[in-house]
Amino acid sequence: MRVGHLVDQMCLANSWFFYRIFTNPAPNLSHAVFCNIQVNSDLFPHPRVQSRATSTRVRELIARRISSRVASGIAERLSVREWNRFLSNHRPDILHAQDGKQTVQWLSLIESTELPLIVTFHGSDINCATYDEAYLKKLIRLFQRSTKLHFVSKALRDRAIDLGAPPEKCKVIYLGTPVGEQSIHSHRTDDCVFGIAANLVPCKGHETLLAAFAQVSKQLLAPRLCIWGDGPLRHHLQWTTQHLGLSKNVEFYGQLAYSELQNQIRTQTDVVLLPSQKDDGGSEEGLPMSLCEAASAAVPCIATDCGGIAELISHEHTGLLITQRAVSELADAMIRLATAPAERRKLGIAARKKVLTQMNLDRQLEHISRIYSEVSSINTANNL
Repeated sequence: MRVGHLVDQMCLANSWFFYRIFTNPAPNLSHAVFCNIQVNSDLFPHPRVQSRATSTRVRELIARRISSRVASGIAERLSVREWNRFLSNHRPDILHAQDGKQTVQWLSLIESTELPLIVTFHGSDINCATYDEAYLKKLIRLFQRSTKLHFVSKALRDRAIDLGAPPEKCKVIYLGTPVGEQSIHSHRTDDCVFGIAANLVPCKGHETLLAAFAQVSKQLLAPRLCIWGDGPLRHHLQWTTQHLGLSKNVEFYGQLAYSELQNQIRTQTDVVLLPSQKDDGGSEEGLPMSLCEAASAAVPCIATDCGGIAELISHEHTGLLITQRAVSELADAMIRLATAPAERRKLGIAARKKVLTQMNLDRQLEHISRIYSEVSSINTANNL
């Protein structure tokens, strides 16, 4: 079976989970990728990638000389040509789109073919429909055009059904993470190392975290906070860190390669944090990979009850759940785990067991392969 994957960028440094799907080694599967632009090809090599970078670049160049409307029209015709070339060269049996927002933008291209379509939704691609009426209309068209709709959490699936997704098309498959070695646990207390791996955007709750860490630093002698990731809030968060007098205790690492990030979490981090919140635009979590990855290494987590997080973190069993935007509650939870190494270990081991049974990579790839077979069978039956 030939699967044509649709994705915005192939692949960002933190998008290794897309790459695992694109290279799923299941028998009788082959993969080709259609993307806007190909990046990091040294980290994520793939023999069959068709990029729209040409039409995107043409749009930028010709827009300098002619109206943006005409430029967009020319670029769109180039996109159609590249799309048709992708279909002709790789002859996919089914299409698997990896992000709802990008798929909505490509809806006219997708509607030009009758190939079976699977769409994976991760969070903001559903939640933003609550405040964007034009997007919602296209999203409903996408629901109707799709053969199967894949959601990374039950909470996200339920939200999509509320927006008009047909329940019979909806399937929940948790994103899987490779389950490697267990974390090297320490018995640190006053010098506990906390970490957060997330894009620096409002819905991840970094400002709440810094305010809570300011309280924690008054109770512990030398706590540390590692911030992994990048984004539009970086300069603001660095200024906030300095303003709160936390510069000696907080370090911004930027975007790390997956292997380096996992090594830091496994060998240097005592507690992973994610104080996510529903932002002003309605965006909230699907099921964050950073928590799954920490849990797979038995590193305990503190997170908010936001989106699908509670499907991994069960309060006081596989981690600690707190209220969104609750600074003092977060600080209390951080101090609690910092001063209780035995509880950290207990929570981490329980979370690792959950990932092993429900959210490991092999399980995810197996379920996705099964969806491919189901969709192929539906298509064969419809063509009889």
